[in-house]
Amino acid sequence: MGAIYIDFDCRKARKELEQISSKAEVAVNRTIGDFKKRAPGWIGQEIVKEYNIKKSDIDTQSKKSVGSIKGSGAGLDTLQISYSGRVLTPIHFSMTPKVRPDGKKKYRVRMKVKKSQRKKVLGNGVFLAPTGNVWIPFHRTSDKRLPIEAVKTVSIPQMITNQNVERSIKERMNTELWKRLEHHIQQYSDRS
Repeated sequence: MGAIYIDFDCRKARKELEQISSKAEVAVNRTIGDFKKRAPGWIGQEIVKEYNIKKSDIDTQSKKSVGSIKGSGAGLDTLQISYSGRVLTPIHFSMTPKVRPDGKKKYRVRMKVKKSQRKKVLGNGVFLAPTGNVWIPFHRTSDKRLPIEAVKTVSIPQMITNQNVERSIKERMNTELWKRLEHHIQQYSDRS
């Protein structure tokens, strides 16, 4: 019986493993950076699929944005999305008419919050009043002329936490993060 001794260069193997580890770490860090930049856009696309709102109203890069959506986290296991926003008026949801008709002509204010529903009439007591260069629907809170308050709909946080939207956001994040991670791993493996 005999034995063959293998002269394996452990130092070379250790060096190769360290390079792979550092490349993997760079790929993960790049994926996290992509998530922080791209997550608000991905979320906006998922909201627009369910709600009848323009993506520019949700896009945090836009000046018209009505809220804030940010991705954060230091590792792939600690990624999170934080969001905030005010309650929106019907002007963001295809409100008609956009301005009060001339004279004493009767009108009804209509809007469509979700894409799956029909245009909804806001009620008989709703009227349009100018606020700067935009006409917003108001309603009286008592039988008297005043006080009045603006008609409100939903906010970005309410849209995001809708069951359908939240489910599609999670699916989209998983899909996109895997794509980005695979892309960065491929990119750094091609360089060696």
